Amino acid sequence: MKHHCIRAAVLLLLCALTACGDAPTAAPARVAHAPTALDVYPPPAVTVSNSGGHPLVSWSATGATQFDVAMLVNGMMDNFQTMEHRQWTDTIPLYGGTGTSYLDTSSTYTTKLVRTAVYGDERYRWYYYYLVTATFANGTSSRQVLAPAQC
Repeated sequence: MKHHCIRAAVLLLLCALTACGDAPTAAPARVAHAPTALDVYPPPAVTVSNSGGHPLVSWSATGATQFDVAMLVNGMMDNFQTMEHRQWTDTIPLYGGTGTSYLDTSSTYTTKLVRTAVYGDERYRWYYYYLVTATFANGTSSRQVLAPAQC
């Protein structure tokens, strides 16, 4: 019983000290940071749909004055003989203008998101993405989405 009374007294003392001595007297200071492009210009909303067998890339970004669309091709090669692995990215510009959609007639809409091929001891894989960049008065923002397309 004696230990419980001592423990309760210590807890009351700690609570009193914390409430009286450490209570903030002013609102905490806010740490300001320079706004980033994401703070000012959120990425455009992007969708890809099937339009007559071709990918139709559509986007929106309030306040943007220019849009650019590119296809990113991420390639990978694995050589089974030498155990070599290589990766690369190609950027193919497709569109630049003020519109809000682009019909990619050079590609076929498909449900496959990767293209593969084997040549001798080498296996290749290609992943396709559409990159939409919105340009604003003082900056840009971008969004990349998987492209359901075979080039």
